[in-house]
Amino acid sequence: MKTNRSTFNLLAVTLITSICILGCSNKSASDAEFVKKANDTNIKKLATAYSLYASRKAYTGPKSKKELINFLKNNEKIERNLELIGLAREDAESIFVSENDGEEFKVRWGVFVNPDRLRAKEPIIFEKTGVDGVRLVMLTNKKILEVSDNATYDKMLKGKVNKEDAKTEEETAMEEEAATADL
Repeated sequence: MKTNRSTFNLLAVTLITSICILGCSNKSASDAEFVKKANDTNIKKLATAYSLYASRKAYTGPKSKKELINFLKNNEKIERNLELIGLAREDAESIFVSENDGEEFKVRWGVFVNPDRLRAKEPIIFEKTGVDGVRLVMLTNKKILEVSDNATYDKMLKGKVNKEDAKTEEETAMEEEAATADL
């Protein structure tokens, strides 16, 4: 009888452990896939790399392209981060070029990256030419704006962005939900 109970306990522990491992690995795999999809273009990878740097440097972005490349190529502690975003160390320089226009992005260096996504709205990465008169601009909240007029683009290069344009889908949904709740 004692042997049956021990066998049962062993089977139960094995089953629970297997479920946990399978469940965790599937969750981890789906999380990894989500992160990779969220970094499927160079502008997104560059923004993530910029934010990754800032997260380790008092939320201040790198001062130059050279500083960011050095961080990406030499910081041992970010290996898993690079793997998740789909960036090999030796390819670090490739993320500075837009797939849309083939030109190197303009970057606002040394920008404070607010860790609160709802407050993080600084324009940091800019396509130079874009396509059909539309240039992409990445904000620190990971929102990509399509900018077609030069005056707006020039203001963004100086760090100015329309608050309504900078709102994320989450913010808009929260505002709509709050408005509905007030009714």
